[in-house]
Amino acid sequence: KWNAAWGIAMSDFSKYGLSAKNHVQRLDITNNISGSAVRLHFNNRHGEKHLVLSSVAIQTEHNGKKQVATATLRGDTRITLEPGEAVYSDELALPLYAGDSLGVRLKIDEEMPLANLTLYLYPGLTRLESDGEIRSHATELPETLKQVGMIYGIYRVEVLGNQAKEIAFFGDSITQMGFW
Repeated sequence: KWNAAWGIAMSDFSKYGLSAKNHVQRLDITNNISGSAVRLHFNNRHGEKHLVLSSVAIQTEHNGKKQVATATLRGDTRITLEPGEAVYSDELALPLYAGDSLGVRLKIDEEMPLANLTLYLYPGLTRLESDGEIRSHATELPETLKQVGMIYGIYRVEVLGNQAKEIAFFGDSITQMGFW
């Protein structure tokens, strides 16, 4: 059974005319599920143009030993999401244990519009690092949005395992970002 190790709602940011170029984003998650494989749920649901992720890598760390795997979509390492598309990556055979560190690294080389974003507000058991700039072309980005991280491209990380029971939380920053 596929279980969400991390997930968050994406919002429509298309009115801000945001884009990224030569940008790397790394999301580190404290995984809470043991399993034998990983998949990512990619999202360009609000996009009016395609979104190309030059590369996506997943890293796990268990007892100090790191493993890195390259995510693919339909067998391709260059992830291309069509406008309106939300789709799962190909399954990656990657053993995971509850409590492991799970990192997802996304890279954009050429300039890409970013219409689907999630604001990264509270670290909890996750951490977001970005290298590069997300720019606004259409309108000035509100000051409050400049002070938070923005996650693009993915909105869910799933682990193939049997022991998890799903619990959904709805609310504000207290319940988001995998803090629980």
